[in-house]
Amino acid sequence: MKIYYGGLSTETNAFSPIPCGVEDFVDSGLLTTDRPDTDLVFEAVHAVGGTVTRGLNLIAQPAGPVIAAAYEALTRALIDDIAALGPFSGIILNLHGAMAAETVSDCEGDILRRVRALVGPGVFIGAVLDPHSHLTPAMLGHADVLIAYREYPHTDIADATAKLFDLCVRRLCLGIAMLPCVFDCAQIDIYYTAAAPMRDLLAELEQMEDDPEILSISIIHGFPWGDSADLGTKILVYVRSDIERGRALAADIGSRMIALRGKCGPKPLDAARAISIARELDGIVVMADIADNAGGGAPGDSTFLLKSLLQQPGPPSLIGAIWDPVSVGLAFKAGLGNRIALRIGGKVGASSGDPVDIVGEVVGLARDHRETAPGYGDVTIDFGDVAAIRIDTLTVVMSTLRSQVFSPAIFRAVGIAPEEMKIIAVKSTQHFRAGFDALADHVLYVDTPGALSLRFERLPYRHVPRTHWPRLESAA
Repeated sequence: MKIYYGGLSTETNAFSPIPCGVEDFVDSGLLTTDRPDTDLVFEAVHAVGGTVTRGLNLIAQPAGPVIAAAYEALTRALIDDIAALGPFSGIILNLHGAMAAETVSDCEGDILRRVRALVGPGVFIGAVLDPHSHLTPAMLGHADVLIAYREYPHTDIADATAKLFDLCVRRLCLGIAMLPCVFDCAQIDIYYTAAAPMRDLLAELEQMEDDPEILSISIIHGFPWGDSADLGTKILVYVRSDIERGRALAADIGSRMIALRGKCGPKPLDAARAISIARELDGIVVMADIADNAGGGAPGDSTFLLKSLLQQPGPPSLIGAIWDPVSVGLAFKAGLGNRIALRIGGKVGASSGDPVDIVGEVVGLARDHRETAPGYGDVTIDFGDVAAIRIDTLTVVMSTLRSQVFSPAIFRAVGIAPEEMKIIAVKSTQHFRAGFDALADHVLYVDTPGALSLRFERLPYRHVPRTHWPRLESAA
């Protein structure tokens, strides 16, 4: 038994002004290091004497649609890699589920179709998906099994991948059927899983999968900032034989998700209100600038929260990482300890706001900063060069490469001690929780203009059904 593991992954924000090209795709680093926890992912294959061939596994920072020529070149490279390293008994792909190109709206469905055409009907094909994906008929039709990881923040990628490898082995060795059952909740929403009520529901799913008939259960959250006819929350259940039972189970879980509408996501505050509340709270307050999260395709250079922090000077505060290669370059030229005038952020588009003129001291510089994202196995986050500028009590951290903030490591890299700050504002939506929860006494979500607006009913969708909640509600 020889199994291929590779993939092609990015999350496409239909409202992002940033195109995605070949140069944006880099080695994901996912499950490539020989470590005991990595070996556990492939344990089911190794237990039957099989081997796993790690192939091309590329990932790109979320942005706008992938350039057509880039998508074709990347997909061809993946197909050629499988062909060159094969033949295989099974193909396990690391996909996202919300990737779109200029000329292909359902990239994952297209990739799976092309892989199936290459390997034929007798080879197992499975894919691990981000829950923020679009579940399409093509994806279901060309894969034997699709499994989405459950946690948000996504700390269980390795667990979901291990589950898929186990199902692959069971299909190849035992020949068991794997029948998909789907329930469409017809809603657009955000579901944080670290606390109730989602935490309780996920615990129940684990128990449901103890039943031999139930092979896997995935909650597809959907990616609200995509623009797909298949966007929305869906339940995907795989059963061995009892299709009616699988459909009933999917519908039951789906009805519970419908009952949770609007109850599982952030309750954002406007920037001025959030800052005022933060200063009254005891301990360290972490603020999430959710609408400017590069991890969802936003530019990462918006200035709305930065302006509010500058307009309301107070105790030691920190904001980052703002994507601004020009300002970082000038800070390096000025040198550590020197004062410099900069025009920060506000460069990419309307969602970035206006640039902010400041005069501050260069208090930290770091070349080529890379870090490992908590809970993401071996995935490396690359910020490029990083600079920290202090303006009175506010420290602004900027980077030459665009990324959301996952952990305090980006701040420590430039000599900033986050535990000495009252307010830490991070450009992230939820993944920062894995790295900051141990440090934060309080977490606040901030509502600013941006490419990741939570006002889904106002987004200029062209393909998402008007009947989806909350669009249906707004049309009434």
